[in-house]
Amino acid sequence: MNLGLNYKMIKTKILWENRNCYEKGSYYRSLLPKYDWKNLSDLEYLNYYLINNLKDKKNNSLEFAAGTGRATKVLQAYSSNITIVEINPFMLKSFELKMDNRIVIFNDDMNNFIKKNSLKKYDLIFSFWGPYPDNSSNEILFEKLSSGTEGIFFHADRGKFEQKLIRRILNQYKDKKYNPNKNTSEKEDFFIQRLEEYKKSNIIDFSIEEVTGQARFKSLDSAIEAFLNFHLANLFDQDTYFKVYDFLENTLRDNMNNSGEINIDSGMKIFNLIKL
Repeated sequence: MNLGLNYKMIKTKILWENRNCYEKGSYYRSLLPKYDWKNLSDLEYLNYYLINNLKDKKNNSLEFAAGTGRATKVLQAYSSNITIVEINPFMLKSFELKMDNRIVIFNDDMNNFIKKNSLKKYDLIFSFWGPYPDNSSNEILFEKLSSGTEGIFFHADRGKFEQKLIRRILNQYKDKKYNPNKNTSEKEDFFIQRLEEYKKSNIIDFSIEEVTGQARFKSLDSAIEAFLNFHLANLFDQDTYFKVYDFLENTLRDNMNNSGEINIDSGMKIFNLIKL
C-alpha cells in the first residue's frame, strides 16, 4: 500500500466533506487568506483608505454582501447607522454585530434591494464584494442616489496571480467561458463603461485605484484548502474536486518559501464614485 497516497486521499476526503465554507461562519473566517496590501492587512487597508478618502463621517451607510461582518466592524467608526444586505442566511447567522442597534440587517439580494429601495437615504454605499449589480440596478444606483452620496467598492484584481489561478481552474475543470488571460470581466467592463457615460453627463465622478500585495498562507495545505473551500466553494463534484486538489498542490508548491509558507501575488481594484 502507498501510505503517502492513502494519507493524501484521507486529507482530500476531509476537505470535500467541508467543501462549502459559506454554510459555516467560523470555518469561512478561518479560510480567508491573510492579505498584505502595502504592508497592511485587508481590514487595516480598508481603514487606511476610508481615513484618506471619505469626505466626512456618514449618517447612514449601506453595505452589500456583508458576510459575517468583518468589514462592518471597520465601517462602525465612520457611520452613525449602517444597513447591511447579505443574501446568504448562513452568513447572517454568523454575523458578529447583531446586538448593535445602529445596524439594520436585510437578508436579500443586492439587485432586489436596489430595486425595492430608492437608495436616497444613504450617503455611503460600500462593498468588499465588488460594484457589479445587474444592468437595470446600475441605472437606479447611478441616477436615484442623493447628491453627495459616495460609493466605495473593493474587488479582486483579475490581473493578479491569485485571480488568474482561480479562473485557470474554472476554465479547465468547470467552464471554458472563464478566460484565464482576461484581466477584467464582462460585468466590470460594463460597469466602467457606464461610469464613464455618467461622468460625461456630470451625474457622477469616479476614480479607480489599484492596490497590489500578496495573499499569504501558513502552509501548502492551508493554501489548497482556502482555494478549494473558499474561492471555489462547492463548485465541483467529488471526482473533479480531487483533480483540482492535485492541480493546486502541484501549482502552489512553486510559490513555497523556505519556511513552508505560500505567498502569491494578489491585489484589489477600488472603485470610488460620488454622486454630483
